[in-house]
Amino acid sequence: MKIAIFILCHHKPWLIRSSLLSLFSQDDNHDYDLHFIMIKGDGENKSFKEYKDYFNIKYKSGEKNSQLSKFDSKVLRELNKLKIKYRVHEFKNDHGLDSGAWIKLIKSKIWIKYDYSIL
Repeated sequence: MKIAIFILCHHKPWLIRSSLLSLFSQDDNHDYDLHFIMIKGDGENKSFKEYKDYFNIKYKSGEKNSQLSKFDSKVLRELNKLKIKYRVHEFKNDHGLDSGAWIKLIKSKIWIKYDYSIL
């Protein structure tokens, strides 16, 4: 049986640290492949026609989407500390936040070769 665990890497290192502590504190003898989903960028890509209204409102109001933040490369340093094999999948931040990254992962069909995928 092939099992995959997919962990979404948010933009801050302490968030991935807490996910890893939770995973590695489990009393589990299962063999699994570990995958990290990386959302790269700050989501402020103005080339998306769908976000034209958003950028107009942002410009007029001076406000921005408070859920968006720049990617902190220290997240990668946290992953580099791991002593186990893992894979990283990068997806562009396009304002979709977590759900957008999960949809991109599902569409990529990376998970399809596994009997069970834990997201």
